Amino acid sequence: MPAPYNDLRSFVKALARRREILKIDVELSPVFEIAAALRHLDRRNDKVVLFNKVKGHTVPVVGNLFENYRSLAEAFGVKSAREVSDTYLRRSNQRIPPRVYASGPVKGVMLKANLDILKTMPVLTHHEKDAGPYFSSAITLARDPDTGIRGMGIHRIQVKGKDKIGIFLGTPPLSRFLALADARGQPLEIAIVIGVDPLLFLASITFAPEGIDKFDLAGGLRGKPVELVKGETVNVEVPRHAEFVLEGRIHPGRRETEGPFGESGGAYLTVQNPVATINCIYHRVHPVYHALMPFNKENGIITNVVWEANQFGKIKEALPQVTKVHLMGSTGEIAAVQIEKKQDDDGRKVIQAMFQLVPRAKGIVVVDTDVDVMDPTDVEWAAFARFQVDRGLLTVSGMPGSVLDPSAEGGLTSRWGVDATKPLKDLGRYERISPPAWAMEKVKALLDNA
Repeated sequence: MPAPYNDLRSFVKALARRREILKIDVELSPVFEIAAALRHLDRRNDKVVLFNKVKGHTVPVVGNLFENYRSLAEAFGVKSAREVSDTYLRRSNQRIPPRVYASGPVKGVMLKANLDILKTMPVLTHHEKDAGPYFSSAITLARDPDTGIRGMGIHRIQVKGKDKIGIFLGTPPLSRFLALADARGQPLEIAIVIGVDPLLFLASITFAPEGIDKFDLAGGLRGKPVELVKGETVNVEVPRHAEFVLEGRIHPGRRETEGPFGESGGAYLTVQNPVATINCIYHRVHPVYHALMPFNKENGIITNVVWEANQFGKIKEALPQVTKVHLMGSTGEIAAVQIEKKQDDDGRKVIQAMFQLVPRAKGIVVVDTDVDVMDPTDVEWAAFARFQVDRGLLTVSGMPGSVLDPSAEGGLTSRWGVDATKPLKDLGRYERISPPAWAMEKVKALLDNA
């Protein structure tokens, strides 16, 4: 197993050597302009983007970091994007505890007075109606007030003032930590981290059972312990090679309007959320700022890799005919399901079962084994060539919906399923055109090695 990347910057340099990075040397503002560039380029290519000149800052911004599966393959040290899910699944079952060091590169520059978040780092303002600048790639760290076990996750954070933030802790474990602290009338100590190595970033969004330290899980993904240092003003350890760290405390019981913010589902969301005061900021010498643009392709890619690896075993156990599942697009709300069809009603049966097994998916498309579920063009072709509305469409109403879906009413939504598998009779009618398999394999090997 290749040595894992220890930090963001070495990963970016490796991608640059592989010509996976588009460098932008025109000066752009963190207010709307960099976000607009990330969105524009997201729709036109699948490159990582590095902005070398950021208005008002000397800090470069890297974005669209996981715009393709090649970036993830590089992060895992595997040759093919097709190996990513299996590699993730295999390593996610391992646990390697972190190591704590006395100091590290992240503490190269220390700020404890006269804090000003927006002068220190180029936090982006993304969408036209956003309430202001938001951290969208930041990892928030905290400890369970009862057990002291560490937890982390990526949560949206609005910059409300020089040292004031609003934070949306909508999912466990941090939502549970906050509830415990609130119940005691105590502040919750947090550390907000921007810019970490790619596998630690993936681990931060991975579901971990209660009592599991996500740094242990990250170590398993990396095959090597995560290196940490103690916080300066809070009892929370942080990654030793991170680019930026902000430390602070969430005020108990205090809620304020946070938003609107353009979420990964493609719509604005405004909520009443906790407020925190930042009391310390530190960062590496010559740091790099990692931006994640909501509603771009990478949102779907990183969440889908984690989801598929964690959930496929359960789906396979319930539905043995399923051979692959992929959540499509930037929202991951459409599941493409590949099956080995044995009976004509297998497609419909799988759709009905998947409505329950994949509650996040608003739509289900079932295809045959000759259709690549990771290729949206392939899935689109199957829906054209093997699907008829009057015999292959299923709908169901009154099911729990996503908080990010603006069309859901009262938390409920409708779901649809498309059976795009070929009927078992008259199979010749549905045969795909293709060069011979031997020719495809030969040229693939030649071109991949070129």
